[in-house]
Amino acid sequence: MGNNSRENIKVILRELRKEDAEMIYEWQNSENIVRFSSSQRKVSIEEHNKWIDSILGSHEKLVYIIEINNKSIGQIRFEKTSSSGDEVIVSIYFIVGFTGKGFGSLAMEQGIYKIFEKWKEINCIKAHVRKDNIQGIKFFQKQGFKLYGTDVEDTHYIYVLQINEYNAKKNRDYYSKLVKIYGNDIRSLNWGSRASQELRFKIFTEIGDLQGKKILDVGCGLCDFYEYLTRNKIYVDYKGIDITPEMIELSQKRFPELKLEIKDILVEKEVETYDYVFASGIFYLIEVAPSDFMKKMIKTMFELTNFGLAFNSLSAWASQKEEKEFYAEPTEVINFCRSLTNKIIFKHHYHPADFTIFLYK
Repeated sequence: MGNNSRENIKVILRELRKEDAEMIYEWQNSENIVRFSSSQRKVSIEEHNKWIDSILGSHEKLVYIIEINNKSIGQIRFEKTSSSGDEVIVSIYFIVGFTGKGFGSLAMEQGIYKIFEKWKEINCIKAHVRKDNIQGIKFFQKQGFKLYGTDVEDTHYIYVLQINEYNAKKNRDYYSKLVKIYGNDIRSLNWGSRASQELRFKIFTEIGDLQGKKILDVGCGLCDFYEYLTRNKIYVDYKGIDITPEMIELSQKRFPELKLEIKDILVEKEVETYDYVFASGIFYLIEVAPSDFMKKMIKTMFELTNFGLAFNSLSAWASQKEEKEFYAEPTEVINFCRSLTNKIIFKHHYHPADFTIFLYK
């Protein structure tokens, strides 16, 4: 492919600087930006300079310049809106010649990651999009934003992205792609090897006597845990849930007899309870506020158990770590689990970069 392909172009975000003022003034008064702005009018230099100063001195606003190959091509802005500081509004634009090329998705992904790292209390991002801005509407829908309503003037749609929905979409997209490439294969689950996967399954079976028990497999993937149990003559009343439709579809073909469901238990409440709940490998790809997500999942899963919960995670005690993977701090996780129950077993002996915790009722 040529040098202009997305594969050869790195999109980066850098924070706004005072010397950007003149460049942004020209951008904001360009015809294509004014057309879809909220005010739909050009700004004076006095207004603009006042706005720049308010950004540079603010703890409630963040503006990033979008660059490719050291060229500035657009802007993405986040501003806190709620009194509690847990909501922000986002806006994004590109100069002529750089729209419709996929740069927006890359910039939005980086921007969301940056603000959740900087403002850890954020759980919701909103976008106000003019009703006649069809391209903008499609863009935010593609990023996972859901239509919430309209503004008071009824000129803008309000789109909302919840942090849990963002993480879920990233995971669904990632695993959907793997399933389409590899099908019924360990590579669809991104495990290093079958042996590595089954080592964790073996540890899970140490939670108690599973024979004849009713179990829930959260993030069941291709139901390999069920296959492992059956192969080892541990027969259970099994249900698997996963947020990736392709996983459930393929698993149902493998095991027509199983109860399987596409479900995110943080969004849709699971009404049944189970003797044991298991979750293997569901935390490592969470990009935004992974510790918060982990704690919510542990609490939700534990509430579904009659006897116990088993889950594993990559460990911050690992000597070697992969980029863009979440390694939980075991001590922090243990302390959280102790807020739910004092009946805990912690295992870190079986793998240098992984730990498992059992919680009992």
